Amino acid sequence: MLFFNYAATTPVFHEVVEEMQKYMEIDTYFANPASTHYLGRLAKKKIDEAQKIISKFINASSGNVVWTSGATESNNLAIKGLVEASQKDKKHIITTSIEHKAVLDVCKYLSNKDTSVSVSYLSVDKHGRIDLDELCSLINSDTVLISIMAVNNEIGVANPLEEIGKIAKEKNIIFHVDAAQGIGKVEIDVQKMNIDLLSMSAHKCYGPKGIGALYVADGVELEEQIHGGGHQNGMRSGTLSTQQIVAFASAIELLKEKTDLAKLKKYRETVVACLTKFDNVTINTPLEQSYVGILSVTVKGVPGDILFTLMPDFALSMSSACTANADKPSHVLSAIGLDKKQAANTLRISFGCFTTDSDIGRLVKSLEKNITVLRKIDKFN
Repeated sequence: MLFFNYAATTPVFHEVVEEMQKYMEIDTYFANPASTHYLGRLAKKKIDEAQKIISKFINASSGNVVWTSGATESNNLAIKGLVEASQKDKKHIITTSIEHKAVLDVCKYLSNKDTSVSVSYLSVDKHGRIDLDELCSLINSDTVLISIMAVNNEIGVANPLEEIGKIAKEKNIIFHVDAAQGIGKVEIDVQKMNIDLLSMSAHKCYGPKGIGALYVADGVELEEQIHGGGHQNGMRSGTLSTQQIVAFASAIELLKEKTDLAKLKKYRETVVACLTKFDNVTINTPLEQSYVGILSVTVKGVPGDILFTLMPDFALSMSSACTANADKPSHVLSAIGLDKKQAANTLRISFGCFTTDSDIGRLVKSLEKNITVLRKIDKFN
């Protein structure tokens, strides 16, 4: 099967698998890194080295990274932790209407649970882009947090993080970025962009599932969400998984060497050229303000679920993995103005490090063939 669903997850680099294996064997670094004996100190040393690698990659001070189980937990810790630690009588959050559910559901939970918490949602245009003037207009004296993703997981739009960070800093508001889709794909510099909280996930950047991180800037106070031992300076309890953390850092180190954005851009252009030969095709991804490895396209008269059954050798997606099984359109597609039928005719194609010229050739050929077939069936038009 040819994999075109890199926005949902990525294969693990072979070197990362080998590195991870070493840290699970009895004669290496298997010990609990919280133990004070020699083997425990060895494991902790490797975690400290991983901390430096991740920190350097995002231009952060070493020691400011909290290990989590993934971006979902990181988002929960960042948003719940900040709001619950805030001493303000009223807490106002600004986010966008197309954030990942790991952000939107947390905001909804907090506002439903506590009447002192309110949430404002930035609207987006037909390509998922926000308006910075609207952002400024939503800020008030109670605003404690701006939470905006680096790259949208469904349509690939990349947000202007530096400009948002400047606004947040000028207003003395904490700026959180869900960078699950951004690490290694767009520039992430927490100092330059004035980012206070940054969520990361290894499985979106060729590392293993089950490990992520949250960058927490100096001076940002968070209420612990997982209790039971006071690990990681009281930020997140639980025994650290040395092998997963080292594997995460190993994947990060390999990203620069193995990621060829120019190649991915060429692949996306090839697919766009193929699809736009047909009439009534809408490219939802803003090609000039996006991560080049994601393409969202609506093809009238071509239901995605039917198309996929005609293309069993291709791993594609209609939306994000988190909304793919829902009966209604994803919130992202609805926010950019698509109705239920248009959303059903939308597919997401995402490329990555293991995608080849041959893969793209086969994909284009299959799309051309099967779109032509479906367009001839009246009930789909």
